[in-house]
Amino acid sequence: MANAYASAADLIARSPSLASFDPVELDNALTAASRWIDGYCGRKFWLDPVATSRVLRAANLYVLDLGEHEIGSSTGVIVKTDSGAGTFATTVSASAYMLEPPNAPYSSAGPRPYTSIRGIGTSWPVASAYGRRELVQVTARYGWPEVPAPVREACLGVAVTAVENPTGVRAEAVDGYSVSYSRNALTDSGVSATLRAQLAPYRRSWAV
Repeated sequence: MANAYASAADLIARSPSLASFDPVELDNALTAASRWIDGYCGRKFWLDPVATSRVLRAANLYVLDLGEHEIGSSTGVIVKTDSGAGTFATTVSASAYMLEPPNAPYSSAGPRPYTSIRGIGTSWPVASAYGRRELVQVTARYGWPEVPAPVREACLGVAVTAVENPTGVRAEAVDGYSVSYSRNALTDSGVSATLRAQLAPYRRSWAV
């Protein structure tokens, strides 16, 4: 189950005035903010609790790009290939591939996921134009190993806005007149430019 990227206690610490709000409302706001971040960035920052299988298409013989199926833990990874019959009968030895980037868990900015699998002394099956395309099955825990600090902070900022100003009402003075207008707080335009900039390093290129 998808998790929120911060807790209600974190939210109250950020904005003490929220202490009087229903805890369920705060939890819902944090969950909604987290899922907005997932959609905005084109990836999830929580780690699957158990390993699941995905079928992937190799673009070339040597590197299997995981795309949105980033692997957050190297433990329990199983790779199988299919000759075209749809059975994934061949298990690839762990010594015949490596997860990349190899130092992802030790990134100076915090642990990051593996984004590709490189064959070592082996190659990935690449489908013909008329055959099955997804010929590699990878069983793993997908997602990020832990929530990056900037993502957690962005989640709090988005949730505060969603709770305190759910319709995104803005007010300004124009030629001596007071004007107010509304935007949904949980839309790209409703979230502040500062928070969107905070998330920019974590946004997948195709999500832009």
